[in-house]
Amino acid sequence: MSLTPPFSPSEKVALAAPLLVLFGKILFTAIIAPFRGQSGAPTYYKHVYYAVLRGSSEGPSVRQLQYIRPPTDEAYATWCQLNEIKPRTEVLVDGTKAHWLGDKYADNVLVYFHGGGFVLPATEAYFQFLWETIQKVKWEGREVAVLLLSYDLAPGAQYPRQLQQAVTLLHHLIHNLHKDPSNIILAGDSAGGNLTLAILSHIIHPHPSSSIPELRLSKPLRGAILISPWVSFSTTAHSFTRNYYRDGFPPAAVTSWSSQFLGSSPTDPYNEPSSALPGWWQPLAQKEVINEVLIVSGEQEMLVDDIRDFTTRFKKDLGGGTGPVVVQDFVVEGEAHAQPITELEMGYKEPGKESMIVREWICSRLEPLW
Repeated sequence: MSLTPPFSPSEKVALAAPLLVLFGKILFTAIIAPFRGQSGAPTYYKHVYYAVLRGSSEGPSVRQLQYIRPPTDEAYATWCQLNEIKPRTEVLVDGTKAHWLGDKYADNVLVYFHGGGFVLPATEAYFQFLWETIQKVKWEGREVAVLLLSYDLAPGAQYPRQLQQAVTLLHHLIHNLHKDPSNIILAGDSAGGNLTLAILSHIIHPHPSSSIPELRLSKPLRGAILISPWVSFSTTAHSFTRNYYRDGFPPAAVTSWSSQFLGSSPTDPYNEPSSALPGWWQPLAQKEVINEVLIVSGEQEMLVDDIRDFTTRFKKDLGGGTGPVVVQDFVVEGEAHAQPITELEMGYKEPGKESMIVREWICSRLEPLW
């Protein structure tokens, strides 16, 4: 849903400057990449590609980036057309859209929240990753459909609008489409992981905003998958320095995009999960909200230290992650931020380890069809 005015001719002209600067950075990186040493990405191609991502995040403004990248709804329509798949979309009462992949009448549903710092739309790579996940599940004799939320982007829509849309979608799925909560898996990468945790926080500690509907579950959710979750808006962790040239999500983006997302709102446990006090997550087990949580991240991503710290405290609240809510976490060597999506955007055909972990986890949690 577009909440910003059209791009003017003068803005289009102004876009040339940051693009020229970006081109210069890419050219420079391409020249020096063979001498990157241990501080660089594992391969020449990845080193240059991550430089492109960093430059794209650090140079153009959010408004310029949103002009360059097609909206989520358009990316979905394009992907469906290219793959000869009939698009199916849920439209909520306020106009919010969510897009189906697979059989919408399947018992099991993976509700997915895309990343992009709450300012960038989902790319076609998201739909490809999710489609390949559906096919993997099908190959294993199981079935799952995916419903991806096309949430409003900041700064046109700021916190807690995205949480309101996500909770409304889940309420719609359970109460209007009559999906069993025990057959629902929540998942998201980066900002989508943040939003997944916000939903869990809202279930156990209802958000003070009256715009967000209360969500009561008759049964625990089947699980949640957090891929490189954006849990902190701080950039002081050592991994921001250690992994700067190995990843594409730089400190400047964390600072700028979180500011655009928050607007005038202060940080709280709903929008910044790492700020939750000890004990915040304990009701997930006490109130039987969810059965299992999977957390995956890349050893070479800039957010990894914050994710590790959050995971430690999250598991401590839940009795070490082996109690009523089982928590599994993997930090994958040689992989960067939101690797399952990035590897497709880079053109890789074979899934990386994080993708395989996620898909195997899903398969093992679903009942066989026969």
